[in-house]
Amino acid sequence: MAHLDLPESQRDVSIFTYVSVFPDEAQSNKVPERRIDQTLLIHDSIDVSIAKEIGIPVKPGTTTYVLTSDEMMYGISERKRKIVEALQCILKSASVDCEINLKKNKDDTFMCLPLKGRVGDFMYNPILRDDILEAPQFQGPDGKDILDTTCVLGVKPRESSGMALPDIYKGLKGVTYRMRPVTNEVGDIIRFDMYEADQADPKKKIPEKLVGTAGVKDGKPGAPVKFL
Repeated sequence: MAHLDLPESQRDVSIFTYVSVFPDEAQSNKVPERRIDQTLLIHDSIDVSIAKEIGIPVKPGTTTYVLTSDEMMYGISERKRKIVEALQCILKSASVDCEINLKKNKDDTFMCLPLKGRVGDFMYNPILRDDILEAPQFQGPDGKDILDTTCVLGVKPRESSGMALPDIYKGLKGVTYRMRPVTNEVGDIIRFDMYEADQADPKKKIPEKLVGTAGVKDGKPGAPVKFL
């Protein structure tokens, strides 16, 4: 039967993705004969929050989740998809004809990068330090930079690691640092890179200077902290 012969309410083509998973009994590790091999538990388990981020349904009460090879490949493909979408958004937003085509395309997935100055002005500052500080920003109604929520799609920004996750600001011995998550190929945070931050306004954009690394505890910066 052709789709044209169906009522409009039934003209639907849904695409499903099937992956192999470990059953709930195995994930709970409570049924002896269904327990997952200890090697897999050590090397292939991830935090539940990460599993949910890549779209894997997790049973309530579960604290860790063991990935199958199918789920690991699915997670990698999801990370790549989000990166590609973010790059596409940046390309659209930074294009010189963005304002011309924005309304015509009726695309609400991006904003046009505001370019300051007059026709004929340079679009960059030849002094790199000043260029970084003066870079155009996507500004919301309150004047704050909203780049992360504009072009990092599906990620709580930055999205990204390759998958952008947000920077965290943390004080150590009276000094605030910008903590940037570093993830592995499946999206697990393996450490935080520590950068200098403006002490009066930590979120203020300044040239980045790596000063050390921090460990991970419950998805947040923790011990050990190592300074360069």
